[in-house]
This record gives sequence, structure tokens and C-alpha cells, in this order.
Amino acid sequence: MIRGASLYRRFASYRTKLFSDRVSANFQLNVENIGEAGRLQPIDVFPDGMPNAFRIVDPQRFIRSASFDLSSERSVRVVC
Repeated sequence: MIRGASLYRRFASYRTKLFSDRVSANFQLNVENIGEAGRLQPIDVFPDGMPNAFRIVDPQRFIRSASFDLSSERSVRVVC
């Protein structure tokens, strides 16, 4: 990890039963790089102090997912 950089992740999950308790469902929301807008970050410099190499810092990202258990033996996962 680069000095001075801190990336945060959080998630929330909700489990429920659907269709008269026949289908178990799990809904999840993940958030990565909370508060980051995306940018170029210098990682190397010339002897005079001018940057000569950069890395791309990813912006904040939201990931939604849902999984459904249609029977006691099978599970279906849907990612949006």
C-alpha cells in the first residue's frame, strides 16, 4: 500500500424468504474506495522533483448482488 493512501470498503446484506417461504433470498450491496473520486497518483519522480510515473486510483464503486436458494440443494446467484 502506498504511504498516505487509505481505501475503505463497506457492505450491507439482507436475508429474507420469498413466495410463501419457499425461496430464500440474500441481497447485498458492497461499496469500495469510499470517498474516492478517482485520480492519477505520482509514484516516482525525477531528481528535480517532477513526477515521471503515475498510478490510477480507482473511483468509488457500488456492487449489487442477489442470490436465491430455489431448493435445499441448488443456489442461483445474480450480479447486477
